Amino acid sequence: AAPALLDAAPALQADREFVLAAIQLNATALHVASEAFRADRSFVHQAVRLNPASFQYVPADMRSDPAFALAAVQQDGLELRHAPPQIRARRDIVTTAVLQNGLALQFASAALQNDRS
Repeated sequence: AAPALLDAAPALQADREFVLAAIQLNATALHVASEAFRADRSFVHQAVRLNPASFQYVPADMRSDPAFALAAVQQDGLELRHAPPQIRARRDIVTTAVLQNGLALQFASAALQNDRS
């Protein structure tokens, strides 16, 4: 879907619903989406909800936002691996990720991995 997005007519590349549909099919489409879409917090949040694997392509400033991380790990706890250290150290986000997929614990901060409470 990502190469298809690159090959799409400019009008389609600028169409919000078309790009979101491409992201839903292939997370990489967020990586090649226009800068305007990638800078749009609402668009990016919707993309993550549609395809949590797109979290890895979310701009760094948004990946640091707990709301974006939570949207991703609620659907796929393993997306915690793409979160920055300050997110991996948040008990609420890590707990959500681990409840969704126990294997996510390996991506938590060392302090949380060693915390038995």
